[in-house]
Amino acid sequence: MIKDNGEIEKNNKKVSFNEEKQLTKNGERTIRKNLFNICKAIGARILFICHSSLSIYWTSNVKNSYYYWFLSASLLFLIIELIIVIKVKKGEDWKWFCPSVFVYLTTIISCVWILELDKLDQKPQLTNATGVYIPGIGQQFNTSDWYLMIEQGLMLILIVGRWLLPKGHMTRDELSQLLLVYFAIAADILDFFPIIAIDELKKEKRMIYSILAAWSWSLMQFTFVLTNRATLSGTIIRKRSVLASKAVKRYHVCCETEVWTLLVSVLMQDGPFVILRLVTVIYFKVQTFTIFFFLSKNLVVLVLQFYRIVVLCFEKSSHVSPKMTEVQQQNQMERQFEL
Repeated sequence: MIKDNGEIEKNNKKVSFNEEKQLTKNGERTIRKNLFNICKAIGARILFICHSSLSIYWTSNVKNSYYYWFLSASLLFLIIELIIVIKVKKGEDWKWFCPSVFVYLTTIISCVWILELDKLDQKPQLTNATGVYIPGIGQQFNTSDWYLMIEQGLMLILIVGRWLLPKGHMTRDELSQLLLVYFAIAADILDFFPIIAIDELKKEKRMIYSILAAWSWSLMQFTFVLTNRATLSGTIIRKRSVLASKAVKRYHVCCETEVWTLLVSVLMQDGPFVILRLVTVIYFKVQTFTIFFFLSKNLVVLVLQFYRIVVLCFEKSSHVSPKMTEVQQQNQMERQFEL
C-alpha cells in the first residue's frame, strides 16, 4: 500500500509537471503571437501615416500654404487608436469596423478633394509644368506623377495595409477572400475616377462634386470587415434553432454574410456609379465607348447582385426548416433514450 501511494504521488507530480510545462509553452505561444500582432499593427499604421504625410505635403505645396498641414491632426487619432490596440487588445484588430483605415481614408479624401478642385481652376498649361525635386530619391516628380501617387497609390496601400493588419477573429480563408474582394473593388473604383477628366464635365461643378462624393462614399466600404458575420449567424442558428425557429430563420436570411456584402456593394459602389454614368450619357451627351462599356458592366453587375440576393433569401428560407426539424427529431430521440 505504501509503495502504491508513493507511485501515485510520483505520477501526480509527473502530471502536474507536464501540465505546468504545457502551460508555459502555451504562454510563450500567446506572447509570441501578441508580439507578432503588435508588429503588424505598427507596420500598417506606419504605412498609412507615410502615405498621408506625402499627400498632405503635396497638397500644401500645390496650394502654397502651410495651413493644410493641419490635416495631419487626424493622424493623431491613428496614433491613439494604435495605443489602444496595443494596450487593451494586445495587438488584435477590431472585429467589425477598422478605425485606422477610416482615419487614413478621411485624410486622403480631404487631400484629393482639395487637389482635384484646385486642378479644375488651373490652366491646362500649368498642370504638368510644376514639379518637386526629392533629394533622397534623386528624381523630380511633376504634378501628374504626384496625382497618380496619391490617388492610385491609395488603392495599393489599402490592400497591403489590410494584409498587414492583424486578422483578429478572421480565419486565413476569410482574410484571403477579403483581399480578393478588395482587389475587385479597387479596380472598379480606379475605372470610375477618370470620368472626372472628361472635358464636358470640367465646367460643371455640381457634377464634379457628385463624382468626388460617390468616389469618397465608395472608399468607405474598405472600413468594414463583413466576413466575420458568417460565424455569428451560424452559432446563433445552432443555439436557438429549437427555441425560436421562425425568428432565427428570418435572422439567418437577413444577417447572412454574403447578403450584407452584396448590399454594401450595391449601395456604396455599383448603384452610385450607374447613376452618375447614366447622367453623363443622357444629360451631358457624353457618348464614348469607354463610358458605354463601364455603364453596361455596372448594370450587369447590379442585376447579378440583386439576383444573388433573391436566390440567397429563398434558398435559406427553404433549407432552414428541414434542418430545424432534424434538430428537433434528434432532441426527441435523446429524450426517449434518457427515459
